[in-house]
Amino acid sequence: MQYTYLLIHGSWHDGRAWNDIAKILRNQGLDVHTPTIAGHGPHANYRASHADCVHSIVEYVRRHNLKNLVVS
Repeated sequence: MQYTYLLIHGSWHDGRAWNDIAKILRNQGLDVHTPTIAGHGPHANYRASHADCVHSIVEYVRRHNLKNLVVS
């Protein structure tokens, strides 16, 4: 079974925080996703609630039909 790696950034960052690591993992043939959480990033709506942040990741997983997740 192949896993899908979902790398979640921390506060004050966006999905680009994982670019270097994601490149290394992808070069090893791994399926890696680095979404940006709602309310983060250069053009973010900083009024996003915690629920909005969680919902954005759940929706990302659904939209991309991600299975067998390893979340970091």
